[in-house]
Amino acid sequence: MAQAAPATLDMTPELWSQINKANDKVNRAIGRRSDLATYGVQDHWATPLAQGTGFGDCEDYVLEKRRALIAGGVPETALSIAVATTSWGEHHAVLLVDTAQGAYVLDSLTPWVLPWRKANLIWHERQVAGAPFRWSMVDVTGAPRPVAPAPAATLAAQPAAQPADRPEGELRPSLQPAEPLALAQGYLALRGRL
Repeated sequence: MAQAAPATLDMTPELWSQINKANDKVNRAIGRRSDLATYGVQDHWATPLAQGTGFGDCEDYVLEKRRALIAGGVPETALSIAVATTSWGEHHAVLLVDTAQGAYVLDSLTPWVLPWRKANLIWHERQVAGAPFRWSMVDVTGAPRPVAPAPAATLAAQPAAQPADRPEGELRPSLQPAEPLALAQGYLALRGRL
């Protein structure tokens, strides 16, 4: 299967408004609840607004934001899911919007859309743009490093590198250019995530 080319979007005032509205609308519309409490299983990826459940966890917020942005005309190839760890050590999924000015994060834990380096997250892996079933390790240093396919449980157990310049203190909304969120060389297969 041919991989679609990533979309190159300019972060226009219209796009900025659209992604902020989608982030805010989904964050407000979904009640936070574990998959175990909602579906009776540990991990279930769903679109709770489309399905009428109204409850979900982080990846459900991501899927709803992705669905809303695609419905609003944002190219699917500009959107990708990323997996990270929060500052308190919880595994977490967010939506990334790739633009000519860099990657921006839509997160269920904050109302702010931020450049990826300003998000208070430790990055692990993300979807390869244009190939939703291919994942790659995130390289926060910019140095290429080979990645061998591994089960998700193995990846979750590995310690993540923390960027040396991760911001401290209050996070504020920003239209400052973000830089691309680089991928390490190699790919990880998506295993049981969607």
